[in-house]
Amino acid sequence: MRQVHGHEVIDLIMSLGDSFTRESLRDEIVNHFGEDTTFFSCSTVGMTADEVIQFFESKGKFAFGEDGRVRAAFQRCEH
Repeated sequence: MRQVHGHEVIDLIMSLGDSFTRESLRDEIVNHFGEDTTFFSCSTVGMTADEVIQFFESKGKFAFGEDGRVRAAFQRCEH
């Protein structure tokens, strides 16, 4: 099983823009990194694509607007 740091998810979103819904973002993450990939951060390990989205949303890294699309509010930590 492949493990990817969450920063790579933020980088992917930043490179592709803010046109994602929650569902299309999940699909893009799975398509880009693979279905069996898990994600980790400084404080959490073993997250699925859905969980990494929830994690970053809860940390204020991005939010979904009233239209259901990602709104860029990226605050990528630098380490």
